[in-house]
Amino acid sequence: MNIVKFMEIFSLKGRAGIHKFIVFKASKQSFSGKRFHKLCDGKSPLIIMIYLQTGLIFGVYYYRPLKSTLLQMVDPLCGAFSFFSDTLNFYTLNNNIVRYNKWGFSFGQPENIFINLDSIERSVCNIDMTFQSPIG
Repeated sequence: MNIVKFMEIFSLKGRAGIHKFIVFKASKQSFSGKRFHKLCDGKSPLIIMIYLQTGLIFGVYYYRPLKSTLLQMVDPLCGAFSFFSDTLNFYTLNNNIVRYNKWGFSFGQPENIFINLDSIERSVCNIDMTFQSPIG
């Protein structure tokens, strides 16, 4: 998938910036699975971006709405991405699986990405992302 297709799928092309569409920002609204689900469940499409101190941005996107009544779903449009130094890369998720967890969400089966918003240090990314670090 390329950036144009990515933007078309998520209706971002031609909009006046993504910031007006932010539904949940953990660094401001607290790292909480309950809060995330309260603000984000049922919304679609959704892009989840994680900013690292190294400058790498990675995340996942999905088109079908996440709901507590549907603990696992298949979304053929879901995927992962990384962005660093003007390079955008896309990654497929195992079996296009999106899972609802009370503490956050996970993607892929077996899991490629697991985000625990109640205990962020327990989050896992099992996608091999290669990027050039700004510190060498």
